[in-house]
Amino acid sequence: MKNALAILALILATSFAAVAQEAQTSSSETEQELRAITQELWDAAVKEDSSVAARVLADTFIATDENGSVSTKDGIIKDYHASTQVKSKTFEILDFKVVDYGDVAVVSYRAATHEERHVKNRDSQYRVTGAFHTRMDDNQYRHTETYIRKDGRWRMIASHFSGIPRG
Repeated sequence: MKNALAILALILATSFAAVAQEAQTSSSETEQELRAITQELWDAAVKEDSSVAARVLADTFIATDENGSVSTKDGIIKDYHASTQVKSKTFEILDFKVVDYGDVAVVSYRAATHEERHVKNRDSQYRVTGAFHTRMDDNQYRHTETYIRKDGRWRMIASHFSGIPRG
């Protein structure tokens, strides 16, 4: 009985070690590629240029935001062209990590943004007066993105982000 338990323990330990080796901290090449793509996506967002998103996002891409809203590739691209009241002026990518599964990778990072918001003025009873004022906000977001490598190119297939509370 003791031998059977020892053999079972050895098998389980070997199995767990094999699974742990499948998901490795990224190779430096994969991390560099995905960091460059992430940087390119943010640079394009600041310029309201949807061409990078059109190239990087898979046709089946889905994104979930901090409110639980779901967007598709087409919805994201339309947002680039929408008349927006929030313009991201500067950003910084922090705590960038990649878990590499070969042709699939999971990216996690924190984005610190400095945003210019055009906010409608309201009167003393909170009615919109029609005019706008500009407010600058510093925000941080946590992003998790899933990529798949197909035909030698990384394509983002899913994304989730949440705001990090100030404090």
